[in-house]
Formats: sequence, structure tokens, C-alpha cells
Amino acid sequence: MRLKSGYTLLEFRGNNLLVRSDGKTGRVSLERGLQVNGSFAFLWKTFTGREFTPEDVTAALLSEYEITGEEASSAAKDIISLWREYNMIGE
Repeated sequence: MRLKSGYTLLEFRGNNLLVRSDGKTGRVSLERGLQVNGSFAFLWKTFTGREFTPEDVTAALLSEYEITGEEASSAAKDIISLWREYNMIGE
């Protein structure tokens, strides 16, 4: 699977915002931004522009955070479900 293009991750006043461009000019609107936490931002940066599997997401979480394999696997499933819910993944 792959994250869809057309999104930009911004750091704004200590917050991470994921915004979608209008597709024509590349301009983004902060009004349409989704505030995300640090884990989401880390994973978005890690997997933007490349193919990945749920196991890749689990491995990335294990390498970045001091968590168990079970916690990483559960978190990977949750984030992938969220990306699917918001139509951010292309298969």
C-alpha cells in the first residue's frame, strides 16, 4: 500500500497539521487541516512516497518508541485503519 499524494505535513506553532492541497496550484488551506500527534507525523514522514506493509509500520514504531511488539502491532493496525477511513491510502 502507499499513502496518497496531495498532502503536506506542516509544523505550525508546535502542532503538526496535515493539509491537502487544491491539486491545481499546490496551495494549501489551514482551514482544511487535520491536527495530528507526533506518532502520526513520524509515520507519515517515514512512509510518504514509498510502498509499505502493516509489518513495516510495526517495525518503524518499534524502532522509534520503547513499546512491545504487541503494542506496536496494535498501533500500526489503528493508524492504517485511520488512513483508510480518511481515504489516505492507495492500494
